[in-house]
Amino acid sequence: MVRSAAIFLVLISHTSLLVLSDEGLEGFFFQFLGTIGVDIFFVLSGILIGDIIYRQILAGKTSFDHFYHFFLRRWFRTLPNYYLILLVNMVIGIFVLNNLNPGTQIWKYFFFLQNFSEDQQDFFPESWSLSIEEFSYIIGPLLLFLLLRMFSTSFSQVFLITSLLMILTGIISRLIFYHNNEFNSILEWSHGMRKIVIYRLDSIYYGFLAIYIKYKFFNRWSRYGLKLLMTGSVLFGLTHVPLMYSYLNAHTFNYNFLINFYLPLLLISILFGFPFLMNLKTRNVVIKKIVSITSRISYSLYLVNYSIVFVLIARLIELELLENTWVAIFLFWICTFVFAFMLFRFFEKPMMDLRDNPKVLRLLGISNKHHD
Repeated sequence: MVRSAAIFLVLISHTSLLVLSDEGLEGFFFQFLGTIGVDIFFVLSGILIGDIIYRQILAGKTSFDHFYHFFLRRWFRTLPNYYLILLVNMVIGIFVLNNLNPGTQIWKYFFFLQNFSEDQQDFFPESWSLSIEEFSYIIGPLLLFLLLRMFSTSFSQVFLITSLLMILTGIISRLIFYHNNEFNSILEWSHGMRKIVIYRLDSIYYGFLAIYIKYKFFNRWSRYGLKLLMTGSVLFGLTHVPLMYSYLNAHTFNYNFLINFYLPLLLISILFGFPFLMNLKTRNVVIKKIVSITSRISYSLYLVNYSIVFVLIARLIELELLENTWVAIFLFWICTFVFAFMLFRFFEKPMMDLRDNPKVLRLLGISNKHHD
C-alpha cells in the first residue's frame, strides 16, 4: 500500500507538468506531491533495509561475507534496471532529443556521481534519488560493519549508533551548506541541496531508527498505528504551513526553515504513518490487485515515467503532433504502466531471480553457508 501510494504521488506530480504552470499555486502543490512521494520511498527503503540488517545482526550474521551477500542482493535489485534505463536515456538523447553532448559527463551516471556534490545536468533527472539511496546503502552498512568489528558492545546498540551518526551527518552537512549558500527560489533549494547526495545521506536512516525502536520497545507497533498516524498527520500539516503561508504571501520562502527543519520533519511525519499504512488492508478485489501490481513494478514505474515516457510525450507536444491535453495524460499513464510492466516482467524480475541462483552465487564468491 505504501509503495503504491508513493509512486502514484510521483506520477500525479509529473502528470501535472503536462497541464499546469509551475508558477501557479496548483502547480506548486502538485510538484510537492512528487517531493513527498520520493521521501516516502526513502523512509520505506530505510524500514525494509533496516529490518533486513537488524534481523541479520540478531542472527549473528555479521561477517564480511554476510555483508557482501547483502550488498549483492541489493545490487541485483537496483543496478540492472538502472543501467538499462541509463542506456535507453542515452539513445533518446542522441537520436531523438539531440541534446547529448560531451559536456553532459555521462561517465558520472555510471558511478552515481552525477549529483554527488552539485546539481546534476538535465539528463535522466529522476536518477538523483537513486544516487542518494545507493550511497546510503553502502556507507551506512559499511560503517555498521566497522563498528561491529571495533566495539564489543551489543549489536543493537551499534545499529542505533550507526543510525544516529548517519542522521547527524545529514543534519550537520545541511547546516554547513546553509551558512555558505543563499537561494532565490524554492527550485534553487531543490536542485542545489535537496537532490544532492552529500546533504541527504540521512534520508533512509530515519527508517533504521524506527526499526530499532520497533524491536527494542514495542515489536507490535501496529497496535499504535492509528495514534502514530494522527500524530504524523498533525506534524505533516504543521511542517507545511510555513511553506503555504510564505507562498501565498508574495511568494517568499523561509529557506532557513527549509534547510534546517523541513526535510527531517517531513521524513519523521511520514514515518509516523507507516505502522498504520503498512497494515492497511482492503477487501475490494480490484483495488487490491491494482495496489499489488503497482507495488511490484514501482521501481520500473519510477525509472520509465519521466525521462522516457514524459519526455517523449512532451516532444510530441512540442512538435505539435499531440495537441489534446487529455490524450497526452492518457498516453502518459498507459505507456508508463505498459513499459514498466514489460521492464519488470522481462528484465527486472529475471535479474532479481539470479540473486538466489546457486551457480551465480558461487561465481560471485558466496558460499552456501552464507546463502539464506
